[in-house]
Order: sequence, then structure tokens, then C-alpha cells
Amino acid sequence: MQPDRPVWVTALGGVGEVGKNATLLECDGQALLIDCGSQFPSPEHLGIDLIIPDFSYVTSNPASLLGVVLSHAHEDHIGAVPFFLRQVGSGVDLYGSNLTLAMVRARMRRRREEQFARYRAVEPGHTVSIGPFRVHFISVGHSVPDATALRIETPAGAFFFTGDVTATTETGEIDRASLWRFGDQGVRALFSDCVRVEMPGRTPPESTVTATLDRVVKDARGRVIVASFASNLSRIRNVLGIAQEHGRKVAIAGRGLTTSIEVASELGYIVAEPGQMISLAEADHLTAGDVLIIATGAQGEPTAALSRMAVGDHREIRVREGDTVVLSSTPVPGNEESVARTIDNLFRRGANVIWSSIEPQVHVSGHAAREELGELVRLIRPEFAVPLHGEYRMQVLYRRLAIENGVAPEKVRFLDIGHSLRFDRDGATDDGTIPAGSVLVDGIEIGGVDDTVLRDRRHLSGDGIVIVSVAMARDTGEILRAPEVIARGVAAENHVATALDAVGQAVDRALRDLDPSELDVSFVHGRVQDVARAVFRQSSGPRPLILPVVVEV
Repeated sequence: MQPDRPVWVTALGGVGEVGKNATLLECDGQALLIDCGSQFPSPEHLGIDLIIPDFSYVTSNPASLLGVVLSHAHEDHIGAVPFFLRQVGSGVDLYGSNLTLAMVRARMRRRREEQFARYRAVEPGHTVSIGPFRVHFISVGHSVPDATALRIETPAGAFFFTGDVTATTETGEIDRASLWRFGDQGVRALFSDCVRVEMPGRTPPESTVTATLDRVVKDARGRVIVASFASNLSRIRNVLGIAQEHGRKVAIAGRGLTTSIEVASELGYIVAEPGQMISLAEADHLTAGDVLIIATGAQGEPTAALSRMAVGDHREIRVREGDTVVLSSTPVPGNEESVARTIDNLFRRGANVIWSSIEPQVHVSGHAAREELGELVRLIRPEFAVPLHGEYRMQVLYRRLAIENGVAPEKVRFLDIGHSLRFDRDGATDDGTIPAGSVLVDGIEIGGVDDTVLRDRRHLSGDGIVIVSVAMARDTGEILRAPEVIARGVAAENHVATALDAVGQAVDRALRDLDPSELDVSFVHGRVQDVARAVFRQSSGPRPLILPVVVEV
């Protein structure tokens, strides 16, 4: 297809970072969003549940939006859908496989946003026309069934989005002949997963994990607890088969895991034998060797099931001597400390713990390693290559890989968040930026937390808060009594107590030195804060958050 009209490609997320994947295609004043993912918060994001892309550019002109195409059912590709649709505020077409849309629907029901969605199921191997775009869904290997790559025919040529991909599928290898034919038809630009480009060779098949888990379950004499991602349905299905083979009943611990299994079971992706699934309460009364528990919490999340078991806080299951606990994952960057703490706590409770550091084949990635990524470039033979789904160093390594496999150096292009590439008959050119970035989700509030709020939360978590209460006469401005100083979360040490006394005295002196007739609430508020901060700066103790409370009587 010869380019006849320009197409703009803009990354709203998923570049220079891992997570919140979202890429916008625009042509003829119409827009198509490819994936709509979320990102888990890091430890410094206190009280934040999720991070999602800034969709303000799209939501400012909802009439231009043709729909959202979803490559597969993982949170970093679908997790922002309910929040995005709430911002759009009207019906939006969602395109994806049956399983992908079913997983989205479950999240929509939970967040009560389902009225904003119209579900358009497209099976792998099929094509759908959406405005000026023609989208072909291609089955690829990943850790969730029905994962797809996308070949999108546009007026500026064909774009190929790999999604998250490995060369090994559940039924064998990817269809290399089909990929070669796509290359013969012409691919203007390849937008490729690059998150494991640092790893040499090829990603091992899921069968290696299945064999390892089978051996662990066979050798275990007590209960086996397997922790994995709730969305890793392929592994969950394999664990159920292993449990059946060894005569173990299966209980589920974790709401997200329960939802995923229910959805997959309804669609026939997971089929448990009659009587195999039991409740946690039933599991607690069976012989230990007859039980296998699948749990959330492989990343050490404090509120997840495994983490609660590790500290004895789970209301139904207690880890005990003789249990075997398998963390069937590797820590996401930033989670290493919380995972290590969970492992320590499990050992303290007498469990035998198995994780990737001591048993590497207890987990394999769902992403292609370096050799597989190079093979995809050779099969598809794109004119341009653009690395997605990775941090900056991964993008740089992918550039080298693409050049090694035949892409001209000047035709390997980077996208930054909010940065647009214009594809037309002359090539691909940088074409400015749009409003973009990250939006923090606190509970159900979208964007209600900014950097100032986060800074205050970090301040509170580290040094606590000091409340200075002042009573003043409404009519005269007179200070009616000595200020009251209350501390919360501040270490109870002698020098801190001295500093608190000094705050009360300094504030009292500062206010009484002023003419009452010139005082108002806002001035007193600022004066109290300045004086209290100055006292703590002069001390050798903490630097708590100062909260003045001025009461007019």
C-alpha cells in the first residue's frame, strides 16, 4: 500500500518505562487507541493504588475517538480502561479477543463503569475495519491465552504492533510463515515489545515451569502454596492440572485471582475437574498432603494473600511447619525488598520456600528475549522500527538489535511519552508533542493526588505531624490562650519533647508581640507555620509536617 495520507503515532505511556502501555494513532481527524494500561505504584507513591496515562488530549475531543484496541488481558494493557471510559463519559467501542474483553468486563463491573463500553469481540486471525484503519489480530505466545499482535493497515502504510510476545505459544511455535507473508506485503513500521532485550538467547517455554512445579508438588509432603500473578492464566491452568495429577484439592486465596479464574472458567479456558475446587475453610480441615493453594502476592504486595499469610494476618489460612511455598514469578523492579521480606517471614513460620533465585525454572517470562526479537525483525522486515514497552536502556539496546537485523540506523526511531511521529510518503518525522504524562489514582479518585500531596505523605510517613492550635477572638484578634501543640507519629525522645515545648513558647511569643487589631486568620496561620518550622530546623531531631489550626471564638 502506497502512503497517501499522513498518520500520527503518539505514545501516551509504555516508553521509557514498563507499564501503562497506550499508543494513539490519528488520521483524518480520527483517533484509535492501542491498549489502555495501568502501572503499579512504586514505594514512594504512598497511598496510590494505580498509575494511568494522562488521557486529557483524547478526552478533550471524544467525538474523534473511534475506539480502543486491546492486545491482551494484562493490567499493563487493560488496567486503565475503566478510568479512561469514565473520563470520556460516553459509549466507547472496545476491540479484543473474547477473553480480553471478558477480563475488562469484570473490572468494569467492579468499578461500575460498564455503561460506557461497547464490546466488539474479534477472534485471533480475524480482521476489523475501524474508520481509516484495518486491524488484523494475530495469535502470539504470552502468559495469558488469546494474546495478539496487531497488523494495522493505515493510509500511511501497514503498522505492526507486537503487543507482549514470545516465540513459543501454548500449541507450539508462532506461525513464522504468516509473519514472513506480512513482511512480503510490506510493513511500514514495527512497534515492538523490548522489555527483555537485555536477556540473551530465547525465553524458555512455559513447559519448563510446568515440569518444575510438577516435581515440587510430587516431592512435597505437606500443603503446597503457589503464588503467581492473577492474570497468568496459562500457569494457573497448568497448576490445576498438576494438582489433579497428584490428587490434591485446590483452594484460591486472593480476590483478583478468584475473578480471573471465574472469567476464564466461564469461557472454557480453565476447566477444573468436578470436586477439585474447594474453599479455604475446607482446605484448612483436609490432610495437608491433599491440598494445594493458589494465592496472590508473589510480588510481596502488603495486602495480598501470601503477604498476609507470611505475617499471620490471613483470616483463613496460617502458614505452618511442613508447608511448601512457591513464588512462581520474578520480582518486578522496585519490589525486590518486599518480596525478600515476604520470603523471610515465610521461613520464620517454618515453610520451605522456593523462588527464582534458588530455582530459576520456577518462572519464565511471557516476553521475547534478544534472539527472538531479532528474529521478528528478520521475519517482518519493516522499513521503520520503534521500540515500545520498555525503559530507556531497553529502547537503546533494541535500536542496536534492529540495526543488526537489517533496519537502517536512521529508521530506528524512539518515542517519548507525549511525543508524536508523523508517517507519510516522505518517511517518519518528529511532529511535536501533546499533553501527556502520568495520573495517580487514589482509591476511585482520578488525578486527585499530585506531587505536593505525595511529598506531604512521604513527609508524614518519615517524620510525623505536629498540630499547633491557636484560639483568637473573632472581633479583636486577641490571642485568647497559649498555643496547644499536639504531635502524632513523632518519635517520643527527650530532645523532641523539648522541641515541642519550644514550639509552643516561640509561637506564643511571636503572636503576642503583634498588634491584635492587625491579625487575621490567614496571617496567623502562616506565622505559626513559619515559627514552628524554624524551631525544628534549629533542633537535631525530625522535621515533621506542621499543621496550624486557628480557631476564631
